[in-house]
Amino acid sequence: MKEQWTDTPLQYLTLRTLYSALSENPRGQNHFRSIGGLEVLLDGLGLPPNNPLISKISCCSDEERIKVGSEKRCFILQLEPILSHEMILPVQVATSRDENPSLDVFWLHILSLEVLREAVYPLYDQLLFRFGNLNNLQFLCENGRVHKFANSFCLLAFMVQEYKQQSKDDFQLPAFDSINENKVEICIRKSFLPLPDNASYLQYWSDYAVKLNRVLCSFLLAAEENRSHHVLLSTGRSAMPVSSVYGELSIKWIMRVLLTIFPCIKAFTNQNEVPIHLRIFVNTLQNSVLHAFRTILVSSPLLLEVFREEGIWDLIFSENFFYFGPASEGSSIECCTYNEGSLSNSEIYASNYTDCQGKAVGVEILQMEVISFVEFAATFSGSAHNLVVFNMGDKVSNKAKKGIQDYPHHPECSVLLDALEQSSCNPEIASILAKSLLRILQLSCEKTIASFKTLDAITRVLKVACIQAQEYGRPGNIGLNVKNKSVEVVSPQSCQRFDPSEKAQSCLKSMEASMDLLMEYISIADSDDAEILVLRSSTCVDCLFDLFWEKTFRNRVLNLILDLMKIVPFSDEDQRAKLRLCSKYLETFTQIKEREKSFAELSIDLLVGMRAMLLTDQVHYQDLFRDGECFLHVVSLLNGNLDEANGEKLVLNVLQTLTCLLARNDASKAAFRALVGKGYQTLQSLLLEFCQWRPSEGLLNALLDMLVDGKFDIKASPVIKNEDVIILYLSILQKSSDSSRHYGLNVFQQLLRDSISNRASCVRAGMLNFLLDWFSQEDMDSVILKIAQLIQVTGGHSISGKDIRKIFALLRSKKIGTQQKYCSLLLTSILSMLNEKGPTAFFDLNGSDSVSPYGVPESNF
Repeated sequence: MKEQWTDTPLQYLTLRTLYSALSENPRGQNHFRSIGGLEVLLDGLGLPPNNPLISKISCCSDEERIKVGSEKRCFILQLEPILSHEMILPVQVATSRDENPSLDVFWLHILSLEVLREAVYPLYDQLLFRFGNLNNLQFLCENGRVHKFANSFCLLAFMVQEYKQQSKDDFQLPAFDSINENKVEICIRKSFLPLPDNASYLQYWSDYAVKLNRVLCSFLLAAEENRSHHVLLSTGRSAMPVSSVYGELSIKWIMRVLLTIFPCIKAFTNQNEVPIHLRIFVNTLQNSVLHAFRTILVSSPLLLEVFREEGIWDLIFSENFFYFGPASEGSSIECCTYNEGSLSNSEIYASNYTDCQGKAVGVEILQMEVISFVEFAATFSGSAHNLVVFNMGDKVSNKAKKGIQDYPHHPECSVLLDALEQSSCNPEIASILAKSLLRILQLSCEKTIASFKTLDAITRVLKVACIQAQEYGRPGNIGLNVKNKSVEVVSPQSCQRFDPSEKAQSCLKSMEASMDLLMEYISIADSDDAEILVLRSSTCVDCLFDLFWEKTFRNRVLNLILDLMKIVPFSDEDQRAKLRLCSKYLETFTQIKEREKSFAELSIDLLVGMRAMLLTDQVHYQDLFRDGECFLHVVSLLNGNLDEANGEKLVLNVLQTLTCLLARNDASKAAFRALVGKGYQTLQSLLLEFCQWRPSEGLLNALLDMLVDGKFDIKASPVIKNEDVIILYLSILQKSSDSSRHYGLNVFQQLLRDSISNRASCVRAGMLNFLLDWFSQEDMDSVILKIAQLIQVTGGHSISGKDIRKIFALLRSKKIGTQQKYCSLLLTSILSMLNEKGPTAFFDLNGSDSVSPYGVPESNF
């Protein structure tokens, strides 16, 4: 046969005869191996480099092709009386392609591969289980033969490439003359019948690639539809389960073949451009293999562990599959792929070869198919029938079964996370990967949660979201702080072809998918456990605050941060993590002015969040925020120019938050006093600067709340709890409107009239000295009268020599001394102080800690 390469019909008959002899014939298969038939067939799978039939593809004239076709038909007529219709049909099909001698080469190659498959193809036993010829398959599994098979499998593709490189000017293969067509539709039919007369050679090549890869995958698949359809098979075959031993060995063989084929193809390609015929060949191989792997897992689920052991994910997530380079930008024909749905109906449709306007659509479709396959592998569950197939006492199957049950984590989750990190600059692919992880989490909850913990998945997902926000220049110009675990980013050419607006939208969708994954993980997993893992990760915390600047996700991120701050710490590590989170939260106040033009509204949201925390456990969060230097960050919000619209809201929220932080906590009050001075002088200056010397009623009310460590209600006889606020309030009151000053002074009169404790607080705060200064500066008589009344009450409780000397100094001053009414008010106040009678000693029970610690019964009082 090797000596008769140009006698095509004879070659067809020889190979067809071998096919019939080996089909479902174990004795014939074994004998064929023993006489060296497998070795000879491996050598003959490809054609010799000097094959004259290849040369005829480019040099034969139309007249010569017609003449050869006539000779072939005469030969067939002579054979018809002695051959069956089943054997003669392929030869008839071959002779119908006289105008396309290249098809003869394609057909011989495919038929040779089918003969080799029949030498190892599974048989049926009485239980209708498939048992392949393991000896012959093991023969093919040996290293040297795997390499020989891989080289022979790709030989035609390599020969075309070699001829094109050696004879760029003299040699042109007609099969690729149509490369510049704007649109070439390829439809591969169910049968290997001649294509229409107007079909291009590119269609013939695609048809050849589909059929060749279909035969390759039939070494693995049990499903009849995935076998070659142009050979008439015996009607007794149907889709049956394969034995575990044959299934595992065939998987190992095909994985070794693929791991050999792809490096060979890569060696024949340019790093920057993949020739169109090789791209069609590779894309068809990739899609065929993906479909075959999915099909075998459906029929035999426990073989997933064999796939894992053979490195399926290393193969698929490599430059051979997922990261396969895009087509050259100059070619309007980008790629070749087919629809998976059509495969299930025993038909393969190659996708349209269209001008994709710079987008490597085919590569992206392949990536989506890969992601879909990985998701399927991570979530599918085998039927009871599949489990019976593997309950046959096979040791390897038991190992596979145990591997699936006891695997420490989803390898599929691991590869998807790796791909997500590698695709950080490609938001469309990253979005699909994140959504796939989300579906895996929902469908395989328990194992996925464990995998996420082991793989530190949430940290990695958040880092990718932050990288996308920074990479594509989203508002805020996020500065990442991911020092510990850097993400290696691969920037495919396709991600540089987006329109800026499309790029931004894709980025937002990808970040949203990452956030959905994070929120779903926290909600499905034990909330406390999931949140404590996020809290303990400094990288997670940094990423959350980086994403906080994205307006789209701000509310979700803020709510999550607040939930993290509500976690009750169970260890010192948790407490340190919580303090780090709190400090990061407080630092945001300082960054708001630098990042946001309208920062007041955002600052208010953060302040509201702080007060919500304080309501849950006031003492704990007061101490926590104080350790995080909360006062410095909160007061800093009042620095600078505040707009009138939102400025007052911000000031009131600052005061409300300070009230909650200081309420009934002496340590916090001391820390705040140390920061802003006694009487809160710094805060006073900031408030007066904002108010432009005209404080509002709301501001005064907020200071009264701070004065009593809570909501101020004059009817409830409130007690002054924060003495530093006394001078602060009076300072602001002094600059207020007339009505506000009257109201404020009346309030203090009521506070001091019935409460010895309040009087003592005012004396300690230096209120008398302040009132005397105000008395000398005030011009309104009604206000001066009220001030004099407060001087009388305060001095009647306690007055120092310094204050007495100041009163007499006022009586001698020009403004007061020359005004009889003012002198009379001061003298009357002194007289009232002298006549004030009180106990020589009293107990100031001014707080909850003032009672006896021994629990004395009420009847004793």
